[in-house]
Amino acid sequence: MTTMHDDVSVLIVDDEPNVLNSLLRLLRRDTFSVSSAASGQEALEKLAGLKNVALILSDQRMPGMNGSEFLHKSQAVSPDSIRMLLTGFSDIQDTVKAMNEGGATRYIAKPWQDDELLQTIHDGVARYRLQQENYHQQEVIKTQNEELQSWNSNLKERVLVQTTQIRKQLEELQQMSLRQEEKYYGVIAALAALIDLRDTRSRLHAANTAALSVSIATSMRLPKKDVETIRTAALLHDIGKNAMSDVALAIDEDDLVEEDRRHFYEHPVLGQTAIDTIEELRPAGILIRHHHERFDGSGFPDGLAGDAIPPGAAIIALADRCDREMNFHRGVNAVDMALEELSAQIGSSFPPELFPYLSQAAHDLYDSRCKNSSDAFTELNIDPSKLLVGMILTRDLFSASGLFLLGNGTELNYDNICSLQRIFALDPLRGGIHVGIATADHRPIHKKKEQTL
Repeated sequence: MTTMHDDVSVLIVDDEPNVLNSLLRLLRRDTFSVSSAASGQEALEKLAGLKNVALILSDQRMPGMNGSEFLHKSQAVSPDSIRMLLTGFSDIQDTVKAMNEGGATRYIAKPWQDDELLQTIHDGVARYRLQQENYHQQEVIKTQNEELQSWNSNLKERVLVQTTQIRKQLEELQQMSLRQEEKYYGVIAALAALIDLRDTRSRLHAANTAALSVSIATSMRLPKKDVETIRTAALLHDIGKNAMSDVALAIDEDDLVEEDRRHFYEHPVLGQTAIDTIEELRPAGILIRHHHERFDGSGFPDGLAGDAIPPGAAIIALADRCDREMNFHRGVNAVDMALEELSAQIGSSFPPELFPYLSQAAHDLYDSRCKNSSDAFTELNIDPSKLLVGMILTRDLFSASGLFLLGNGTELNYDNICSLQRIFALDPLRGGIHVGIATADHRPIHKKKEQTL
């Protein structure tokens, strides 16, 4: 007979049916399952088919195989079970034998007290469960120790493998980051080229302004993040000019009509607005907005002055003006002439502390371009009345009203000098005419064919 219950069971062995029934009734409310057998031999057969037998309770006096003998044999079938003997006081010698040879841990005298017997069985089942848990924990510890030993023995190899994998992943991430950065600046450069494509006077202006700005910011030891923001803003500083007409772009600021002048004053704000939807470009947008502010507060669009102007915007403003000033100078002394012009604006248009950083940046950028064989001359800005035969124009020449007169590189002769003087008497020229005078060791080369007006 077997009752149904949880993960462990109890086996009761007694040849008297009334005793078995009494024990089964006593244990019927317990959670563990209970099996019974009427003899030692039957119990051994039943024990072979049972699992997790926590406790075996056997009567001592049974025909064929007594309790001591049965408990002794049961050890081979269920070695971890707790064994108890149910016996009378007259069986003391058999009881001792059952405990010594049969592995019994306790004997219970007949007749028993139900409460005492129940507590004894419960204690035995609890002991079995604790013992099994201890075995389980020992197995876990053993497995963990084996794994730990395996880890220790292979730790160096695993670390090397993982380090190699991590290094490879980092290199892949770095390459991906570089590619993304290249794509980013490629897009920025493409945007910057839009205005240069429209304004024939601004070829490479965005790139030159960015190169000067980065050089100044780097020399000032600004944080790398700020330098990159300045680079981006410098490349895009004139993007708002795309709202201006082609005619307006081709005219100097001072010559703009009212409508075009309004668009010109709006272009920093338009530039900021154009890129504001891209969160990463918003810091650059602030610098774009303020790159026409002036140190004395006379700039636009917000009339900021002094320290209120973002340092990056002030750097871009100075670089922007320097590159535009270089359009008016040629020859080996071009950079010095441009710097001399700009020096007059220090303290009014630009912060005094920036100018020392500009000189080296400008020479680094422009010297190699100015000192080639075709520019081996000194550029002068002279009044039309002082033109001499043999002088060479160092830039295209326009009348005050914008009419093209002579091209860059034209060597002046008597006829075209007379023509220029007549034209400028009728349409006075602002400023002088830029001409080149050969240095002592060089003569101007690559001159265009003389043109006669």
